[in-house]
Amino acid sequence: MANTTFTGPVRSENGFLGVTKNSSTGAFTTNFSVDSTGFVSATANTNATAGAGISATGVYATSLEKVGSIIKTTIMIDLTGITSSGTTNDIIGVDNSSPAYFAALTAANNGTLFSARLLTLETPATGDTDIDIYQADEATGVYSTAISTLTASSLLNSGGVAAGDIDIITLPTVGKYLYFVQAGSTVGTYTAGKFLLEVYGYSA
Repeated sequence: MANTTFTGPVRSENGFLGVTKNSSTGAFTTNFSVDSTGFVSATANTNATAGAGISATGVYATSLEKVGSIIKTTIMIDLTGITSSGTTNDIIGVDNSSPAYFAALTAANNGTLFSARLLTLETPATGDTDIDIYQADEATGVYSTAISTLTASSLLNSGGVAAGDIDIITLPTVGKYLYFVQAGSTVGTYTAGKFLLEVYGYSA
């Protein structure tokens, strides 16, 4: 299809789709949509995947925004239903054997990273509130396992988190896996606790 230039407003009753076409099969993939109310939705946004061991009854959601060469990755984690074991320096997660990392960033999706921060949206309840962040080479860390069993390093020593906290964290390394680790000794399954992790990068 040829390019078309319009001098007036473009109208559509059913929204717009941004697509790419597979050169071999001719199949279209929708990358984003704008519905008739103006809501923009990215249907193929980012890979900031989490292991099954961090999923519970709470919410895990990611988004990716790119403006020019700047990429903003946003990850929202609700701790509800996730458990702290009661042992200092253990990985926080679901009480099973699934990997409990909450993010895995890549240069291809998230760019060359230059800044990261953690916002506490809701104070954690019932489980431990002294929550740190570590990154590890391995994706195999599970709930109630010491972070020291992995090749890991600390990104945030929070000293305790509460709603309204904004913590600048040590820059994550792409290709590594991020874990929540308890620094206290409280055992319990979280009934509240929401975080927003914002990571900024740039594309080549």
